Amino acid sequence: MKKMSPKLLALVLALVVAGGSLIGGTIAWFTDEVTSANNIITSGTLDVQVFASNDGTTWSEVTDKSEALFNYGLWEPGYTTYKYVKIKNAGSLAFKFQLNVMADSAVTGEYKLADVIDVYTSTKAPTDRNDLGTKVGTLSELMNDADGAAYGVLKAGEEAALRLTLKMQESAGNEYQNLSIGNGFSLQVLATQATVEADGFGTSDYDAAAGYGVDNWNGATDNSWLEDAPADATEYVITTAEQLADLAAQVNAGNTFKGKTIKLGNNIDLANRPWTPAGTVVHDHDNMSWANGKSFNGTFDGQGYTIYNLTVNDNTLDGAGLFGYTNGATIKNLNIKNVNIHADCATAAFVAYAGSYGTPITTIENCHLSGKIELVNEWAYIAGIFGYGEANINNCSVIADGTGLITSKNRNAVGGISAWLLDHSAGVTNSTVKNVDLIGWANIGGITGYVSPNGSINKCAAENINITKTRTDGLPSAGLASGGWSYNATKATTITNNTFKNITLNGTAVASTSANYMYGSEFAGNSNSNFVLDNNTEENITNKLVYVTVKKIGTAEELSDLNAAMANKTAGKNIAIILTDDIDFSGYTWTTVDSHADTAFTFSALDGQGYTISNLTIEGQAMFRRFAGSGDVFVKNVTFDKANVNSNGKINTSILTVQSYQNVLLDNVDVKNSTISGGYKVAPLIATVYNESSSTITATLKNCDVSNTTVKATSYDFCTTGMVAFVYAGDNDKIEFENCTVTNVKLMAPNDSYNTHAWVYTTGGGAPYNEVEGVTVTNCTFEAL
Repeated sequence: MKKMSPKLLALVLALVVAGGSLIGGTIAWFTDEVTSANNIITSGTLDVQVFASNDGTTWSEVTDKSEALFNYGLWEPGYTTYKYVKIKNAGSLAFKFQLNVMADSAVTGEYKLADVIDVYTSTKAPTDRNDLGTKVGTLSELMNDADGAAYGVLKAGEEAALRLTLKMQESAGNEYQNLSIGNGFSLQVLATQATVEADGFGTSDYDAAAGYGVDNWNGATDNSWLEDAPADATEYVITTAEQLADLAAQVNAGNTFKGKTIKLGNNIDLANRPWTPAGTVVHDHDNMSWANGKSFNGTFDGQGYTIYNLTVNDNTLDGAGLFGYTNGATIKNLNIKNVNIHADCATAAFVAYAGSYGTPITTIENCHLSGKIELVNEWAYIAGIFGYGEANINNCSVIADGTGLITSKNRNAVGGISAWLLDHSAGVTNSTVKNVDLIGWANIGGITGYVSPNGSINKCAAENINITKTRTDGLPSAGLASGGWSYNATKATTITNNTFKNITLNGTAVASTSANYMYGSEFAGNSNSNFVLDNNTEENITNKLVYVTVKKIGTAEELSDLNAAMANKTAGKNIAIILTDDIDFSGYTWTTVDSHADTAFTFSALDGQGYTISNLTIEGQAMFRRFAGSGDVFVKNVTFDKANVNSNGKINTSILTVQSYQNVLLDNVDVKNSTISGGYKVAPLIATVYNESSSTITATLKNCDVSNTTVKATSYDFCTTGMVAFVYAGDNDKIEFENCTVTNVKLMAPNDSYNTHAWVYTTGGGAPYNEVEGVTVTNCTFEAL
């Protein structure tokens, strides 16, 4: 007899009884019964055990109290060690597992020991010390890898063993001595259901979406983490998405958590629900100011856990990220995977805006963004890790699956790691950007959009990046490391030890229309800064907006060879000369070369780094016939001693240039014990600033000194001066002298006429410099012989 479900049988009986009552008859039933006894509903068990061994034979179970597997204090290049790890399924359900390497604290310092320790895996015993197995990355790479170092599937009762081998690279130099890997690292095994057991429909993929202990957000908040803690607690642990949302609510209600530490104790999935950032701030676009709201001032330690699927979608919101506003906070050891943020201003996955304007400032370390990355704002300041303000950023990464997007639609400052770092920021160190498109109006850089004068970009890497500048006028402000930075005579910006690979720069580069001066733009877009640019490498860079060929010169022979290469038009485009030593040019002669936009090379910069060129003899009118090209010209920190320039009566004679056609900055350029002689328009530094276009140009001379020098016009009483001979300028053009001196300088013309002047002669006629429109002289002194 076919068995019906009890509910269906009861319904049939009810209908029969009702029918019987209608006809008033007597009902009789035949009955039968079959019982399926001992039905069992019992949940399976998920039980992972981990064992360790020195030899692959004798095993001991690993617990939280076990001794460290790797514990050696005398690492040196070539040192190699290994351990066996066995993972066993001691439960009744199959599981998939993932072996993670997690830093116990941020690994700091200029050189990270973890960078030069390679990790290998193998399933067999080694035959010798060279039998390492398969390299899975460096220790630092695995610490930043959300996908783990090893993975697999084990059915009930199965086990898998692998050998982990660590080897210090032989190429590691002295700089890696006396280092440690923070407070150590942990090996973590995560396990969850695998698609093995079938359900009643014969399918085994019903648990394909099972995660590794991830808490999924339902949109609510839970303040038990705070309420249940002791009143005097200084440390809290958050384990659910609801508690994380409550942290944001607490901050936005005014609790700064200054002096407190919040630790993440679980992976959390925000499930792409609308996230309200922790901390509020408002940006006044018209006045370029911030109205500080509520900030997080404590420490947030992610402990290596991951927050998944962060979404903010509010085009009116300033300060959009996990944290909207921090002040003196520390955010560390945190991963975010998959981010989608659309906002108005100051946008980044981790910290959008950081205030303080002093100390302490926000520190962001060991934070990593991966997966699907889409960061878009309407106005300005957008990057993967940090948006706008003062921050120190170390050991962070932005690595997209596929190609990520970071873009500001209407304004500037777009960076892979940070957008805009203000004055007290130390900069970005040991950080990586991969697989993203960076798009913005101006100040777009592979690592940072803008960095402060005393900041640095050091030991960073950018790879597989498209950088697009949408502004078609103004500054050529896009670069591999930074879009730009600002001038400070006493604080140096450093861009050193960085690597750039597979990067395309798109956009239009035009000369600056203000007193911003470009230098070093294969690494940065625009600058008039005091900076150090050294030991950076690049590979496969396409369409540089403004390319500078850096020539490091330390001998008279090298300087003479460069002069010959320029004359032969084989020196490269936009030459930037950096002196590395004092140069005595005795026995050599410099021949004037024509640097102009339509020739094979242009001249961009001379950075003397405080060194002196002595006994420079110039055959011609100046070192360069024209200062002109695709960017402005910058000369600084150089002294010319005993220079001799004789143009044999030609017009326009000086040490540096015959003519300058665009913005030029001379800072800390000195001339002493020299002789400059020409027909007319004769001066020590620049012969003529000539503006032949409708644009506005500025020539600025700061901290420049001329002493014990003779300046002589031989053929005509016209334009013999102490620094710049002549300016042919438009109504809005400017020439500025600041903190300059002319001492014991003899100005000579055939008839000693009226137009021998201290600083400059202009088309305004024979009036003294301080009466000529467009010329300003500040805190300068003049003593002629």
